[in-house]
Amino acid sequence: MIINANDGNKSLEIFSNIEPKYLKDKIILDLSLPLEFHADMPSSVSLKDGKSLGERLQILLSQSFVVKTLNTMPNSLMIDPKGLGKAHHTFISGDSSEAKERVLGLLGEFGWDRKSVIDLGGIVSARTSELYANMIFDIAKAIGTYEFNIAIVKR
Repeated sequence: MIINANDGNKSLEIFSNIEPKYLKDKIILDLSLPLEFHADMPSSVSLKDGKSLGERLQILLSQSFVVKTLNTMPNSLMIDPKGLGKAHHTFISGDSSEAKERVLGLLGEFGWDRKSVIDLGGIVSARTSELYANMIFDIAKAIGTYEFNIAIVKR
């Protein structure tokens, strides 16, 4: 398994410079975001040609299995989900059920309870988790910290 924690704006370039034979049948856990930085407003993420970075990576790495997860929180919570002291969720997107199962195993090693991981479906659903970053910046500004995450509360 390869974890893509690169600058999302450089991820496609980085992976395109690796010979495909080295990435064949590999799981790519993608937590990167293609952030756009602005001087006069918060950073943002946008889709390119209507596709998320996760989708574009899957197209580029057609013989690999891209799984998008952990991109809705600060890195401190990615590997220590109990750090908030309250229940919260992460999301997982990918076209391969087997690859998602392997990523779920790794998330479990980080301390994520399976009930806290919501499977959004195929890699196309990475669009919504990536675009959520736009709201993260506004929330962080409003509450004065990035140390928060999403908790889904059902009736």
